[in-house]
Amino acid sequence: MNEFNNTPNPSVEVEGKETWISRSVAVMVIVIAVNEEGKRFVLLGKRGIGTPDFQGYWNMPCGYLDWNEEAMDAAVREVYEETGFLIPVSDRYQMKQPWFVDSDISGRQNVTLRYAVEIEIVNENLPALSIEHCEPDEVEDVKWTPLRDAIKMNLAFGHTDILIDHEFDSRF
Repeated sequence: MNEFNNTPNPSVEVEGKETWISRSVAVMVIVIAVNEEGKRFVLLGKRGIGTPDFQGYWNMPCGYLDWNEEAMDAAVREVYEETGFLIPVSDRYQMKQPWFVDSDISGRQNVTLRYAVEIEIVNENLPALSIEHCEPDEVEDVKWTPLRDAIKMNLAFGHTDILIDHEFDSRF
């Protein structure tokens, strides 16, 4: 009798090695820019027509871990690919571990690692953004949004609730 509610993962042979077919690992990144007065902006992308769902909705950078890639590297890569913003090396120490791991089995069954990073800016001189490195039609637009405004938006993937959780998490 199996006491656990699981389904064993199937495997396939890839390049002569057994490879397990299992749940996907996704990364999601909250990037906050903070000025000297404490005003906070969050980095958002608008989902384009080339995405499978939530087209036209804003969300925080997110995507999947690639083969042979560390999770933090995937988080940095996804931010860059979807927004053109390269998280400075000096700020990546904040991202050594995710601040939350979501393994809810509803929906896509992704295991999502949530990362957060805060960068300092002067006045409201926000870093430049670009969708130049995105997959075609994946991201329609990118912007820095005042955090208080973003919390009022209906963001894709429940990112509004995630922002609220992050905003009031005492670790940040």
